[in-house]
Amino acid sequence: MRTILSVLTVLVVLLKLKQMWSVFLLKRGGITTVIVRKRRRLSGWVLSAQTEKKVHLLDRIERWLRESDERSDKIDNDGNGNDDDSNNRRKRIFGATSSLVTGSCPFAHVGASDAARKILREGGTEKMPAYSAFKRFAGNGLFTCANAEEWRRKRVEVLKAFGRVGVGKLRRVAEKRVKELVKEIREEIKTKKKKGGEKNNDDIKVATVTLLPLLQRVALRITFEYLCGISMEEACKRRSAKKLNDDDEKNKDWKVIETEYLECSTILRRIIPARARSMWIISDFLYYTFSSVGREEKRAIEKAKLLALIAVETCTENSALREIIRGEAHGKRATDAVEEATTLLFAGHDTQSATMCWGILELIKHEKIQEELRRSLRKQRRTEIEENGGRQQHRNSTSNEDDESENGNENDDVNDDDADEKEITTSASKPELEAVIRETLRLHPVAPLVVRQMKHRSIHLENGVTIPKGTAACVWLHASHRDPAAWESPNAFQPSRWHDTIAPATTTIKLKKPGKNFQPFASGQRSCVGQHVAMATLRVVFGQLLETFTFSENASEYPIADEMVPSVGFTVTPRFGARVNVSEEEEED
Repeated sequence: MRTILSVLTVLVVLLKLKQMWSVFLLKRGGITTVIVRKRRRLSGWVLSAQTEKKVHLLDRIERWLRESDERSDKIDNDGNGNDDDSNNRRKRIFGATSSLVTGSCPFAHVGASDAARKILREGGTEKMPAYSAFKRFAGNGLFTCANAEEWRRKRVEVLKAFGRVGVGKLRRVAEKRVKELVKEIREEIKTKKKKGGEKNNDDIKVATVTLLPLLQRVALRITFEYLCGISMEEACKRRSAKKLNDDDEKNKDWKVIETEYLECSTILRRIIPARARSMWIISDFLYYTFSSVGREEKRAIEKAKLLALIAVETCTENSALREIIRGEAHGKRATDAVEEATTLLFAGHDTQSATMCWGILELIKHEKIQEELRRSLRKQRRTEIEENGGRQQHRNSTSNEDDESENGNENDDVNDDDADEKEITTSASKPELEAVIRETLRLHPVAPLVVRQMKHRSIHLENGVTIPKGTAACVWLHASHRDPAAWESPNAFQPSRWHDTIAPATTTIKLKKPGKNFQPFASGQRSCVGQHVAMATLRVVFGQLLETFTFSENASEYPIADEMVPSVGFTVTPRFGARVNVSEEEEED
């Protein structure tokens, strides 16, 4: 017993010394440091009991960034720092060392736009060790691959596959699936689902819907079909036909598989990042054996991976996923293809649905912007029809009349690919929509943070701060997009900030270039591999929903302030799923 106690004592002392060394390195680099203990005791400033009430993670980080600057101000005023150098004081960076149990390296939390940009571009490709929490789910896919050379080869293969397939086909898939969603919402309106009455004050029928699950489902179907070249329904049918001796597989409906996947991915979106910040990160065996949460995660992973397996087994010869499977880097291990499919399916549906939810919630708060956008989208569609001699060329039309043909003319679809490719990859055709999408991504980036470990060298920032070698730099995209030094009125939803000029003769809006401070998909070598796919989907689905419906607040039951509360996990989603009113007004001639 004495021997065990002695070993534990030595271990605690070593960990404590390591923690003290981490604090020393951060402070020497000019970073105000937090020692996290019960989330109250901090080095450099003191938090009041009032500020420690229920505050979501993003607000807490923003508060700590402000307080780190205030602490730097105090040091400059009391000491011999340069009191006139505002850039040096406003660092929007604070350091933190975690508990003795989980601490593996010091952290530098970064919320300054210029610092974030430099770290992402010059910090290399190394991710912090806590990313191993994602490995049981995502395996060795792009998101978790630690070997730099293997990661580069896999990234090249994924980008080539996307390039060969193009986004013209993605547009056709997205248009088809958004029609289904529009039809579903219309049915909700017809059945008068809104509690407390059938009509609103303007005598327009409305329904109350929860947007997040609806948008997750349509985004998943689009992502799956784009990757596999075949719909999820058809893929599940083909696989079931091969599983003649497996009654469970044969009898499982594709919608059941879809529902189970979405339920499990929602669980994993919250659980996996939480584990990365907990003591359970030290051992997979202990976590999955002794933690009830770990066992729940294990069950969710097993169910969620079924869809990725179906995708790999049924993808068509000319699909993006088949191109990836044929790649040399994705053929080393039998599990490579399933792991990459898992990563792409999860990231694709989760990020796009979250962005659309936040965009609609912001437009509910800004009714005038929503109405102006709807008018511009409808006007453009009418102009397109007139320019084409009265023929309906807007394939995404969602009139109340049933389509004459479900499948349309396949040859016409093929011929449209080149035109689709050009239009859907640019923002010129619908600048008002593009401005709203950009502003949504600025205020609500697809991921709350990205992490790079300074494994090989230190990074020296322009404000005099050094991110020491060995430090994990946590870049908070949410905070850097609200940096007052980079953005005017940083917390305001202002799509007009993206407008460059309006030509007097045509009233046509031109858009500014996104600029170096705009990085919702991160930047540098590890930037999001599917960002062009995400933007193309947003332009089709988000645009059609806003053209067709009017979204408003259900003030009596679901105040917009409650719906704007975030749930922070792998991505940031509305905590309650965005419960809103939806109605459809007659289009003016």
